[in-house]
Amino acid sequence: MLKTPKNPNRKPTQSPTPKMVAVIKNGMTEQEMKESGERWATHEGPYMTLQEVLDIEAAKQRK
Repeated sequence: MLKTPKNPNRKPTQSPTPKMVAVIKNGMTEQEMKESGERWATHEGPYMTLQEVLDIEAAKQRK
C-alpha cells in the first residue's frame, strides 16, 4: 500500500544519507542451493531458531 503525505502539496523529504542494508552471504554454488532447497522441503527434524544460530556463530568467533 502506498502512503501519501497528509498535505498533498508537500513533497516527501529524502534522507541525506542512503540506507544501509544488511545482507547474509554464503559460499554455496547454484547447484548446492538447489540441493539444499530440496533438503529443507523434506526435512522432518527440529529446526534451530535464529538466536541459536547466532549463539553458535558467536561462540565460533570467540575461539
